[in-house]
Amino acid sequence: MSAKKELSRLPSLKRHKLIHTGEKPFVCNTCKMAFSQSWNLRRHKRSHSGEKPYSCGIFQQAFNQSSNLNRHMDIHSETKIHCDYWDFESARKSLLNKHLKIHHSEHKEK
Repeated sequence: MSAKKELSRLPSLKRHKLIHTGEKPFVCNTCKMAFSQSWNLRRHKRSHSGEKPYSCGIFQQAFNQSSNLNRHMDIHSETKIHCDYWDFESARKSLLNKHLKIHHSEHKEK
């Protein structure tokens, strides 16, 4: 590996090390919550501003995190997972597993 390529990775390595050291240099100026990664702070600031940049193209609903939009989009999925024991279906495996745990604890998760 060339020295130039090695040096280009140095800032990424320094940022990554913050996760392990517990150092949190990125601080919210509203509530003083601190983060090791700048992207976590940017995402957190939306909780104060109300910004919701991720929109559902089907419903008029918006979300502050892309993961929340992705979870929401499951409701539009035509693929459903069915419970083998009751009349229950979900587009999300996690909801079916929660259902199984609550109502059918004797059966393993799917």
